[in-house]
Amino acid sequence: MDSIWKTLSGINVNEHTELKQGMTYLSWAWAWGIVKDHYPNAKFHKHQFDGPNGKRPYMIDEHGFAFVMVTVNIDKEEQTEILPVLRVNKPIQNPTSFDINTALQRCLVKCLAMFGLGHYIYANEDLPPDNSEDLSHDSGNDTQRGQAGSDGEVVPPTDAPPSDTPKEQNPDDNYDRAFFLDMQSRLRQARHVSKVHQLFQEMKPKLSEIKSRQPERAKKIYQLFLDAEERLSNGNV
Repeated sequence: MDSIWKTLSGINVNEHTELKQGMTYLSWAWAWGIVKDHYPNAKFHKHQFDGPNGKRPYMIDEHGFAFVMVTVNIDKEEQTEILPVLRVNKPIQNPTSFDINTALQRCLVKCLAMFGLGHYIYANEDLPPDNSEDLSHDSGNDTQRGQAGSDGEVVPPTDAPPSDTPKEQNPDDNYDRAFFLDMQSRLRQARHVSKVHQLFQEMKPKLSEIKSRQPERAKKIYQLFLDAEERLSNGNV
């Protein structure tokens, strides 16, 4: 991870950002392109969640707000990020397909920042640290930069304090919250106690991991299973 961070955090992304509505957007297309240039085997995964009509690329919390989750793998190192679906920089309910797609691309770029690419912008700096050599290439494509505002990652402007910086985030926290929301959604869809028991057995290893670092979060997840079991045992499908 150290070599990946050193390489990507030293890349100057300033020429591939655009300021819009007071926020700085980094082009997801350029960001992913530069990662593939340095790490051809890099992959990303857009997570799917159970919905009323089958799988869907977002989850819904208890208040009806939507979130997306993306995992990036670079040389067997993984980073997972969760991001609320936004419109005009505010979380929304009942998102459109365009809202979901935009959020997924923003979440992808946020994952890449956790590997180092563009991280210095989140940290409220103007240039990469230590005067690192600029490893980026000029795409020469003004159209690509022009699209950054619609589907790139939103990061705090460099002249204002960041409101949400990757430095302050623990990837495990994001994963644990996403797991909670996923279990909540899947258990709501369960129509038989046996399905609850089957899901519990499948998820026991992950539950043990969460319990080791966040006992209170694990307790809430266990309670989801108990509530679902009670509901279905009483015939409340």
